[in-house]
Amino acid sequence: MRKPNTCLLTLFLGLGLHTIYSQTLQQLPTNYLEPGDLFGVSVDINANATYIVVGAPFHRNFDDALDQQEGVAFVYTLSGNAWVLQDTLDNPALGDLAALGAAVSINTNGDRIAVGSPGASNQRGDARVFKRIGSSWSMLPALHHMGNSGDNTSASPGDGFGAVLTLDGSGYYMAVGSPAHHHSTGRANVCFYDVAQNSWKNYESLENPAPDKGDFFGASMAIDLTGNFLVIGAPGEDNGIGGNDNTIDNYGAVYYYQRNPMTQNTWYYVEKIKLPNLQPQSQFGFSVDLNKTGDSLIVGAPGHDGKGAAFVYKKVGNTWIETDMITAHNPVAEDKFGFSVAMSGVGDIALVGAPLRDTASVTDIGSTFLFSYVNPTVEWVQQKNLSLPPGYEAGEAFGSSVSLAHNLFKGVIGSPFRKLLRGAVFVINETALPVTWLSFRATVVDDDVLLTWSTASESNNEAFIVERSPNGVDFKEIAQIPGAGNTSEVQNYLYTDPSPCQLHTANCTLYYRLQQRDYDGTTDYSPIRVVQLQAKGDLRVYPNPASEVATISFAEPTEVRGTLQLLTGNGRLLVEHVIPIHTTAYEVRVATVPPGTYMLKVKVGVKEWTKRLVVE
Repeated sequence: MRKPNTCLLTLFLGLGLHTIYSQTLQQLPTNYLEPGDLFGVSVDINANATYIVVGAPFHRNFDDALDQQEGVAFVYTLSGNAWVLQDTLDNPALGDLAALGAAVSINTNGDRIAVGSPGASNQRGDARVFKRIGSSWSMLPALHHMGNSGDNTSASPGDGFGAVLTLDGSGYYMAVGSPAHHHSTGRANVCFYDVAQNSWKNYESLENPAPDKGDFFGASMAIDLTGNFLVIGAPGEDNGIGGNDNTIDNYGAVYYYQRNPMTQNTWYYVEKIKLPNLQPQSQFGFSVDLNKTGDSLIVGAPGHDGKGAAFVYKKVGNTWIETDMITAHNPVAEDKFGFSVAMSGVGDIALVGAPLRDTASVTDIGSTFLFSYVNPTVEWVQQKNLSLPPGYEAGEAFGSSVSLAHNLFKGVIGSPFRKLLRGAVFVINETALPVTWLSFRATVVDDDVLLTWSTASESNNEAFIVERSPNGVDFKEIAQIPGAGNTSEVQNYLYTDPSPCQLHTANCTLYYRLQQRDYDGTTDYSPIRVVQLQAKGDLRVYPNPASEVATISFAEPTEVRGTLQLLTGNGRLLVEHVIPIHTTAYEVRVATVPPGTYMLKVKVGVKEWTKRLVVE
């Protein structure tokens, strides 16, 4: 479960009606919002989508005797098909401008909510957990910048403890970020709640293994459902050659920790996740999220290539392997795509916010993109660009914060700059799920190109026309595949383009797309897929057939780590290996694999190969 507060972090460190606008987006009801409240700067939704918490860090709670802007967290519950305000969580003792609600996180059952207040105590910071019994919320014992008696977590003015925080599924393990700690080197603190003693224990401090000014370690964090795995973003980290003060580099990195199985309540550092193709100002790690089992990870890099990107990882053993890079269709500079990210519990759906995306007539209104994939062998596909309807104003920053429920499809999107920074929050309904294209993939298999695609439902679908192009512009029809007509069941298709690049001695690049045609002649097009058939000798598999060991031989040593998958003919994964860097030959034992024809799928950096392997 993840709760970065990247929008308010940017502000701190750099500086009523229930309306249904469409079947996809539903606005949460609000009352008494004032300019500058920033309602929606942080959001979270519990696993079963029955509770939503929204931060408004500069809201003035008129129910308090003290007239001060300490901030509020709003709690909503689902009543029938409508979201209703259940309670407001505050702590007047923190004082004016405490920024309570700058970060929020809710556990699986929706009975514990963590709320950060990075402005408390001269911006030393504070974090509190509220517990629900029935429909009433009460505050648990204090958890603040000084931690518990005897620990070493004392903070200095400006540290911003509580700017970021995250709860595990139980609500008993929590991580709290202080990204501005010690010249913005940053720090994260983790602890667990001792029910018997009604207090927080083992308040452990985690810091960047190689700390430097401007790293902003702790600017984003995510913890899995069980509280065993933790990832921490450091979007300001440089590339290792920029000197001591790297605030202008901002390549970014993510650090992976595990809870010690022997001591249970201490943590140890496992791995640094950093891409070799990052650029200055990528800000990799600005946002992060894990699926509920902690084996899928999404990382936002809103400055990458000037437009932004998100990177998806899969955990193999204790090693994270990049599986895909996600970008928006028609990306535009300064969209800040990847400013916020969220992943579903299974890890098959992702939300990516681009809060500064423009429309044809409105600047910085923002968008949120919905991506999905069908199974681990299919790449991520953009399904929807969720945007506000006409009539909204410039600078809404829709997509500044996002969250997805873990157990079913429901999401939340914050738009904190709405109406003079009053803010707004929208709930994504089930109708945003993909209902047509699920996937389309082109894969090189020896000298052939295998095209596979899936649909979730079809209406009046006569046929798919397969088209190929040598340049991505001039497409020609090469095949027609009958459609399923009318169906609400998932349909899977495949077509093999045999030897499209005969006797190629250099790499051959081809472009494929599908034209979908209805019975009435109406047509639609799939996204374009690009393949590159490698030159002869680029990768070999021998012996083939194999009975004991098959060797994968590379023409040149690998420059980055890669993955090797052995799959059955229907795509079921049998074995997966990590290929080390500087590898020229890698052996795969197949002695225990039943005889038959399999596919070897190899990915190293941006290069991919798929080879048939016969096991005797």
